Amino acid sequence: MLGGFALVVASLIVNFYYSYSILRALSDIVYSSGSSDFSLIEDEFMMPGPDPWLIMTVIIAITIIRWAFLIWQAYDAFKLAKKYNEELCETGQPPW
Repeated sequence: MLGGFALVVASLIVNFYYSYSILRALSDIVYSSGSSDFSLIEDEFMMPGPDPWLIMTVIIAITIIRWAFLIWQAYDAFKLAKKYNEELCETGQPPW
């Protein structure tokens, strides 16, 4: 569980770093052109590699999946601990 939490924290740090970098590049283009026309972004913002919006979407999706997995782990641990304690109280023997 701690490993999963560490992955989530690392993922969030990476997400914020790359999101900030992309948004900073976009704002530099808009401010340097002196216009608030966002169609300039499509014309002037050229990043090597995959589309930056796709990268952001994938990073956000991975983060959501990791958080969902972390929440599921916590719920599953709670459920199993409750089952273990109930069985121990009823029979005096651990269930496993």
